[in-house]
Amino acid sequence: MTNIFFVVPAYREPKGLELTLLEIDEVIGRLKNIASNIEKITILRIDSENNRDDKLTLEVAKQLSDKVLIQKSSGKGAAIAEAIEYIFRRYQSDERNSFLVLTDADHTYDLSNLHRMILMMLTNERLGMILGRRVYIFKEQKILVFGNRLIRLAHLLFNRINVRDPLSGLRVIRLSVLKNQRLESKSFDIEIELNCIVKRKGYYIFEVPILYRRRVGTKKLKLSHAIDIMKRIILLFPKMWLL
Repeated sequence: MTNIFFVVPAYREPKGLELTLLEIDEVIGRLKNIASNIEKITILRIDSENNRDDKLTLEVAKQLSDKVLIQKSSGKGAAIAEAIEYIFRRYQSDERNSFLVLTDADHTYDLSNLHRMILMMLTNERLGMILGRRVYIFKEQKILVFGNRLIRLAHLLFNRINVRDPLSGLRVIRLSVLKNQRLESKSFDIEIELNCIVKRKGYYIFEVPILYRRRVGTKKLKLSHAIDIMKRIILLFPKMWLL
């Protein structure tokens, strides 16, 4: 029995969320012959019921999702943790043949190869996670490119994880890897923590190149988030070197 759970954290991005969920529908159409259960879950942070973007995002989520969760806390990492808790609480199934698919709600990731990523997970039990390695179809700011390279190097040196795009928001994870895991990351450092969990569990991480578009909506990543990411890398240093 194969279960696939698509989880999309969203915050005040109605148009990007709509385009993302519609693109996920195209992926689901290619997976119906191999999966017994597919669920599309959107988890929203709602700051104000009177905020226009909050209301529009909620309307889109209700219209295009199988399940809408309202986040109890704040931050991307906390949203993902709450969604994972919901999945384990509701479903009692074979987690080894169940998969969590994470993507962002800003329509940046081209999902045309996502079904192939899931098929790769199904055919290779040694894979714990596949990342969508971003191939930019626009010219990204040099400071951001430098920052990503610095984080990649730090992740390799401190955490012994050698991937080209450690912060990719598009990933397919074997659900059994996350069983009984208490996620500590609250923000964009969640990707680093997920990488380390998969590595510590003894699984392989694979990367598949995917096209990366300009985001729909406002950029959310700030300098404070980069600091959180570096802190997480350093905090996980002892665990990753005592494997």
